[in-house]
Amino acid sequence: MKYLKTGCFLLNVGHVPDEIDVKALGARREIIPHVEETRPHGRPVYLFAGGSMANLTAGWGDSLNAFDVTLATMMAGLGFICTRGSEGKPGLHPLPRPVWSAVAAAAASI
Repeated sequence: MKYLKTGCFLLNVGHVPDEIDVKALGARREIIPHVEETRPHGRPVYLFAGGSMANLTAGWGDSLNAFDVTLATMMAGLGFICTRGSEGKPGLHPLPRPVWSAVAAAAASI
């Protein structure tokens, strides 16, 4: 928690509700619906949806179509890594636009 930046938002977009250690954040107060302020180490940090999975708690949940696009993007990314990944330098890189835009175009045409 000591590495959190002042004013950051914590949002759980994972697969289980306890991916954020909410208890370690200390006392919280609601600022607006679904947003609470807490002050670990004396700095304000904002917690969305009580640390629960945001898409299920404060949204419409996972639609099958959204999950299909996510999986298609993951597969396109894996395809890129397997075929052209060795061309890049070690490190963290965004997925090249042509890779994910092909998935977006296919999803938009459905």
